[in-house]
Amino acid sequence: MALLGKQAWRLITKPDSLVARIYTVRYYPNCAFFDAVAGSNPSFIWRGMLGVQQVMRDGCRRSIGSGDDTIIGRHTWLPVPDEPFITTPVAMAVFEAPVASLFNRRGGHVTRGTSFGIKKANTQSSPVITT
Repeated sequence: MALLGKQAWRLITKPDSLVARIYTVRYYPNCAFFDAVAGSNPSFIWRGMLGVQQVMRDGCRRSIGSGDDTIIGRHTWLPVPDEPFITTPVAMAVFEAPVASLFNRRGGHVTRGTSFGIKKANTQSSPVITT
């Protein structure tokens, strides 16, 4: 299992490698590795990598960057080890929106502020939804 995890990690960290490009085209052309499913007629190696996928997902956190590739309700993006997902009920439009939509962008720079009524209480807790 450790060797398969190492190979899966290489798919994530070295997406330009030949093996990563082949697996991306074959098994997850329209999503990220963490969102991939078995599909039809998967190889034994791919089945093994899917077996370690949940273990890797549990131990990884997303780097937000611009926030365009991270979905508010679907991805683990909060810096809270116990619950990295938003747990308060939100509208579906907020649930499926990218984290970038929470940023105020002025003149190409990200400024402090909130959108969707989500405020972060402090650095050690999850966001609080305000009404």
